[in-house]
Amino acid sequence: MLITTPRNIDEAKKLLSLDFEIGFLIGITNISAKHHNNFSLEEIDNLLELDKTIILRLDNMLFDEDLAIYLDVINRFSNKVKYYVNDLGLVELLLENNLKENVIYDSLTMVTNYLDFGIYADMGIDAVGISSEIPFRDVLKMNTMKGFYQFFGYRQMFVSKRKVISLYEEHANLSFPKKNLSLIEQTRNDIYPCFEDELGCYIYRSYALNLLEHLKDANFKYLYLESMLIPWEKYYKIVSLYVMVLNDKLNINAAMEQFKELDIHVEEGFTYKDSVYQKEEF
Repeated sequence: MLITTPRNIDEAKKLLSLDFEIGFLIGITNISAKHHNNFSLEEIDNLLELDKTIILRLDNMLFDEDLAIYLDVINRFSNKVKYYVNDLGLVELLLENNLKENVIYDSLTMVTNYLDFGIYADMGIDAVGISSEIPFRDVLKMNTMKGFYQFFGYRQMFVSKRKVISLYEEHANLSFPKKNLSLIEQTRNDIYPCFEDELGCYIYRSYALNLLEHLKDANFKYLYLESMLIPWEKYYKIVSLYVMVLNDKLNINAAMEQFKELDIHVEEGFTYKDSVYQKEEF
């Protein structure tokens, strides 16, 4: 299944016009982070009428005082939706509510080998997110039929409950909006998209990833295509290219050529190389 991230109901309906099994990964207003595609509870009810897979992004770090908020969501939607969570505490909460088969657990960078993957998969949950910071060859060693993996889009590299941008704003005696910001390091030319909301601070990699050329290398339960920072027209075209390749209506080389015409800054990241740990000098 292709997991897409529409930003409104019209985009969702447009994506459903494509000839493939499409699901939606969306957030909840005032509850989920990454608010570029958060929906109100009423809008989610309307999406459910489309009778497609809806995955709710419960992607915040869980604290005791948040339990009541999440329980309200779980009680409202129950097994009508699936739940994408980054916090193991939320996994336990969903298991306690007999929603094991509705859980997608993605620790973002912690599931780095088939042994780790197997531990979570053996819990009987719906799918396990695979780290974005390991070579693709290592990803293929896991049971991808239980895997949730990002094939396209900007990847989150940092999240903190601390309001880091606000702290800088105060320190520098400045005032500016907390959205659509960029971070530039002194020693690099990379530009890192970042933003802050009431839940914390988020920093993304300076490039988008595109694994279109590896689309036929394995069968993943969920192929995740992220729309954040991508204009709608380009995002729809990208999803269309993935669909055409999966339906054998376009070969990968031709699809890659059409992708290049979209002029999106992509890099390989860790796709073909191992992480390098540098020894610190004291």
